[in-house]
Amino acid sequence: MTALLARIASELIQALDDALFIASVEGGILDINTSAETMFGYTREQLLGKPLKLLLPERFCHRQAEYGVGSVAGQRDQAAGHALACTKAGTEFPVEIAITRLCTKERSLLCVQCRKPSGIIDITRQKKVEEALRKSVEELRQLKAQLKNENKFLREVVDQSTEHSEIIGRSAALARVLEQVKLVAVTSSTVLISGETGTGKELIARAIHQHSNRSNCMFVAVNCAALPTTLVESELFGHEKGAFTGAIARRVGRFEQGDGGTLFLDEVGELPLETQAKLLRVLQSGEFERVGSGRPIKVDVRVISASNQDLELAMRNGHFRNDLYHRLAVFPIHLPPLRERREDIPLLAAYLVTRKAHQLGRRIDKISDTILERLNVYDWPGNVRELENVLERSIILSPGTSLRLDAIHLGSAFSVKDYERHTLTNVKSNVSNGDTLQVYEREYILSICRETDWRIKGTNGAAKRLGLNPGTLYSRMKKLGIKRPETQ
Repeated sequence: MTALLARIASELIQALDDALFIASVEGGILDINTSAETMFGYTREQLLGKPLKLLLPERFCHRQAEYGVGSVAGQRDQAAGHALACTKAGTEFPVEIAITRLCTKERSLLCVQCRKPSGIIDITRQKKVEEALRKSVEELRQLKAQLKNENKFLREVVDQSTEHSEIIGRSAALARVLEQVKLVAVTSSTVLISGETGTGKELIARAIHQHSNRSNCMFVAVNCAALPTTLVESELFGHEKGAFTGAIARRVGRFEQGDGGTLFLDEVGELPLETQAKLLRVLQSGEFERVGSGRPIKVDVRVISASNQDLELAMRNGHFRNDLYHRLAVFPIHLPPLRERREDIPLLAAYLVTRKAHQLGRRIDKISDTILERLNVYDWPGNVRELENVLERSIILSPGTSLRLDAIHLGSAFSVKDYERHTLTNVKSNVSNGDTLQVYEREYILSICRETDWRIKGTNGAAKRLGLNPGTLYSRMKKLGIKRPETQ
């Protein structure tokens, strides 16, 4: 509270031409403006925490006895006169001084304004500064109470949404995952959740948190892939004011926010190697330092991480630290893709349609067997997330109370395996028995690119269909001389 109040006061007083000090009633200097530095020859850092009588011994000693007792909330006392000030070099000089006490229920402050004798102190201007300071203190108190209430409300919303969001399914593959969740939740071990995009890795992480002894504390989720490389450490560990350009105030990082609770690092494989080393230190010692600070901070956070990448392959390629991987993967959980638990699709469809229809203000009473069969034969490369989006579009396009799927394109009703068989048949018709494997590969990639309308990235892109990273596919295309036609 003191630090925030001092920052607000500092913003108000820097524009003054007179030397101005903010001090406690005991005489400790909390903040000064640049005019005070110039007048007394000290820097701000040299004076913070020092007694004000170091600069104004005569006047301050006289008034401190009056202001140190009898503080009443809302009371404001003011005195003006002359005093003998002292510079850093020991030189004494006369100043005109106005001392004002501002009291709230929480704190009493002294505002001390000094100028070299050249006329009468502008009391009106002084009163405006005091009034602005008083309003800022009141605004700060209101914002603090508002943030406290909002934080409580948001935590209740998160807890309620997590409590009522069930993990839908009855397949053996999902049952194994839920059994692993139950076993590891009661421990403090780190967990690494792997699986394709859209399989529900964050939902599993929240389930682990909710069934642990940390469930009353915060669950903090961070998407590492969405963090700019230059700000990833600031986001995770926080930073001090002035640590870098744009750091206008101290920032609390995600590790501090999650102290006592759970920190979920989604797409952890996207972290830079330098940040990986600092993350390893936090996991080993429970300590970290804010950017721009040398003071270690101790936290008690359970880390759950997730990735849709092959982190073992990333280790072999030098993109992920071996020691960090083994620290994160103390208890690995692999989420099966939706195509490997097709018996869950009807249950998921019924649950998602009911929920989405309610959110959209619609009513869907029936899902036909034909639609369920069509949903079941598709391989869902985007998994549950893709299923949810498809059903939401279907609800919007359904005029009555029966779900319609005829306007939704599901890979021309092909499953991924059917699609690959169809593509391979076309490729074989374009190559002869004497062609090399490289020619066969080139024709295969060309066929995939044509079928996806030369879209390389994305859920329905060629890279996804081929099971490759987009960068790897681009390299293969360059090596094989495959270029997108200019007419495309």
